[in-house]
Amino acid sequence: MGQSTDDQPAARTTTTRIVAAVVLTACAAVIGVAAWLSPSDQGIGTHQQMGLAACGFYETSGWPCPTCGMTTAFSHVAHGNLIRGFFAQPAGTVFALIVVVVGIVAGYVLITGRSMGTWLAWHMTPVRIGVFVAALLLMGWAFKAARLHWHSADFPAQTRFVPNSAADGSSQEGPTEDLEHSSSGVW
Repeated sequence: MGQSTDDQPAARTTTTRIVAAVVLTACAAVIGVAAWLSPSDQGIGTHQQMGLAACGFYETSGWPCPTCGMTTAFSHVAHGNLIRGFFAQPAGTVFALIVVVVGIVAGYVLITGRSMGTWLAWHMTPVRIGVFVAALLLMGWAFKAARLHWHSADFPAQTRFVPNSAADGSSQEGPTEDLEHSSSGVW
């Protein structure tokens, strides 16, 4: 009346490979866009190259939102610079690396047809994922806020970004003198 038992594993393998192909494509698209973008020297604002607006929270309050610097961090990781990615947004760097690992695992599943579902279901519960993401965002946000607002000798080429006053950047106040006079010029 239904599929024979011999057909069920083949159908499951086909479904597994289709899901893996979709996941691999999504991961490749995210990393591909990040590689296409030029990371902002100021540590935030890279997403504006895609036509998106500047962070309203940052422009209004002067404080970064929990995701400020994420796109910049992804772009640095895609360009192979994990350290600059970390200084742009530590959580963004971790998320970018997760996307790379998930893409590699999806490629493995696509090629072999082996499912990672059992392992993921055992280790990656929704509560664990939620706690991990929330903690990572909170720690990354605290680091970014400290980095943008307080000078510290521990951070190379400390910057404090001042939002553009004009959309085209013509009257940009830009980073403070620390970045303009730093030896590296980019952070």
